[in-house]
Amino acid sequence: MPFTVVAADNIPSADASAQPKPIIITQPKPNPNGRPQLPSRQHVECVYADGTLHFDFVIPEGEAVLTVTDGLTGISAQYVFDTDAHAEVTIGYLSAASLEIRTDAGNTYTGTIQ
Repeated sequence: MPFTVVAADNIPSADASAQPKPIIITQPKPNPNGRPQLPSRQHVECVYADGTLHFDFVIPEGEAVLTVTDGLTGISAQYVFDTDAHAEVTIGYLSAASLEIRTDAGNTYTGTIQ
């Protein structure tokens, strides 16, 4: 279930030709009983611009651990940020990567840079 696609017009760019990439963040949830679930009120915004991921959580979930796995090399790196306010995490320039966010609230979110 996608949680967001973000318009990135307000994020400055050092290179005018480099366009920010909206990242779709999802929260995979198993549904073992097959019954429909209520939609989550959580909305996670994520934009990748100039080697930096920008995060905004509508509902704060405490500290988060972000794991970024480079799609070309398979090398992973972890970063910690607080979901209580706008967060910027510099990960460098990647052409493809997978993202996993685990929060203190016990939720896991995933996304992809393509």
